[in-house]
Amino acid sequence: MKPQSTTRRQFLRGATSAALGFPFVLRTLPALAQAAGPRANPNATVKRRRLGRTGLMVSEVSFGGHYKNPDRTHRIASIERALDLGINFFDAFEAAPSYREISMVGDALDFLGRRDEAIIAAHLWTFGRFYDMDGIDRMLRLLKTDHIDVGWLTALHLTLTDAPVETAIKAKEQGKVRFIGVTGHEKTQVIETLKRGDVFDVMLFPYSYGMEKGKEYHFPMAKKRDMGIVTIKPFAGGSLFRAKRQIEELSAQKEYAGISPARAYLKYILSNPDISATIPGMTTAAQVDENVGASLEGKLAVGEERFLKDSLAAVRREATSQYPFMAQWLT
Repeated sequence: MKPQSTTRRQFLRGATSAALGFPFVLRTLPALAQAAGPRANPNATVKRRRLGRTGLMVSEVSFGGHYKNPDRTHRIASIERALDLGINFFDAFEAAPSYREISMVGDALDFLGRRDEAIIAAHLWTFGRFYDMDGIDRMLRLLKTDHIDVGWLTALHLTLTDAPVETAIKAKEQGKVRFIGVTGHEKTQVIETLKRGDVFDVMLFPYSYGMEKGKEYHFPMAKKRDMGIVTIKPFAGGSLFRAKRQIEELSAQKEYAGISPARAYLKYILSNPDISATIPGMTTAAQVDENVGASLEGKLAVGEERFLKDSLAAVRREATSQYPFMAQWLT
């Protein structure tokens, strides 16, 4: 049974625009969409790929979490834009006791009346503690749905106990979780988890230009078991943007005029046919347009390939400084 729809007051509570009232949200959404710029082709939508043995067809550029606390008006506008452009896979990562990210996805899809267009993945843990069945029920209430499509379990904790897997299987049997996935930032932890059994339908791990250690084990194992692959950190955890000075200097060169760094990195990732989807975090409709452009444009241009090579050193320095774990994925 679908949980009760969000009331106007509930929806606006905690939002930046709450003091301005509900009509403000309705007036603002079209303005935000217009500010993002017109689509080059109104009929163009992001391409779909098969998510392994789940049989689900997901958008190859999908919607990642880590929302960095945008107000709810922008969150709705970005999710609406994503749906309009054909994005159908949404990752609701829970990293705070407020359940902010889960609530935002649930609120937006409920407000837009478009839950049936979305494939939702959510993490079955928070703060190192796995959800029991009551916790999963609470998460579903926040998402305003009776099920999630992919329930992620973290490899870090699966090396310690089988309890999370048992809970996930129970939730799957009850129809609350359709498929089970394994995630991990640590390469060896994902490997060890996969060696323990074939319960997982999907895996999620870091992958980007110059971060291809997953090809040694993860990709072959996924192909052997027909698992879907979802990749994170397409911009090396934001390192592409933190290396702002070096990237701007490159972009200023005549040979790189007009190249979008974000699209170049995404297009490289999408050139790997074994990947089902990559999930960059997006907080505005303009970012959605930018990232979907990688799917619409398709193959990397020669100039983009050179840009990737010339930007790699700066991005790597930022990545390994900010996230030491990324070093294990570098090639």
